[in-house]
Amino acid sequence: MIQNKIVVGILPTYNLKDMNDPYQDRASFVTMYSNKIKECGGIPIGILEKDVSLYTNLCDAYLIPGGTKIWRDFFPIFLDALKNHKPILGVCMGAQMISMFFNLLEDQKQYPELSLEEIYQKLKEENPYLVKLPEENIHNHVVTKEIESIEKAKHEIQIVKNSLLYQIYKQDRMDVVSLHSIVIHRVPKNLLVSAKTIDDVIEAVEYQDFILGVQFHPEIVEDNKIFEWLIEEGRKCQKSRKLKQ
Repeated sequence: MIQNKIVVGILPTYNLKDMNDPYQDRASFVTMYSNKIKECGGIPIGILEKDVSLYTNLCDAYLIPGGTKIWRDFFPIFLDALKNHKPILGVCMGAQMISMFFNLLEDQKQYPELSLEEIYQKLKEENPYLVKLPEENIHNHVVTKEIESIEKAKHEIQIVKNSLLYQIYKQDRMDVVSLHSIVIHRVPKNLLVSAKTIDDVIEAVEYQDFILGVQFHPEIVEDNKIFEWLIEEGRKCQKSRKLKQ
């Protein structure tokens, strides 16, 4: 029944090409993410408004997909997740967003008089949260639906044992698809780095057992383990919320 399904709120990416044309002001969603949620028994919904308070009562879990720009308007989903133990899966830019949010929370203790936006502007040059990779690297690929293209974009990561990521995949080494040119530079103290590559690029960060960011792209491969984890954690959250009602 629909009322027992896990609802996963998916954050959008935005078209910024011509903001003078109101019909180009668009939120977009990659269907691979919603397909994975459906395959694992969840209901995907797009978060269309930056006022995420409209969605928090609907969502049992959140998915932050890859993209080109981190929108700090969406940081309230982390506050909802932390308050209600709702799981978050961040992919590529989503992992970077997780790291940035927890960095800002950490830095807010040092600058309590500043807003998160002001802290970001103050620190983005002197000690950046994210950095751009050199042009020659193993991470930045263009991928099509062809198997050969997907295989070419893969490289090995090493997973920390006793981490959440290890619990999901049950292995300490695996090949993943990488499609990025930006990486996490500064890791906040309360995040665990649970995977890296041979060239020391961070491939996964996690907070406790319910917030997980992966720099790689699990949506483009057949394995659904990480999405099954998201739905299962969402189910635990849903049950907990019903018990409190």
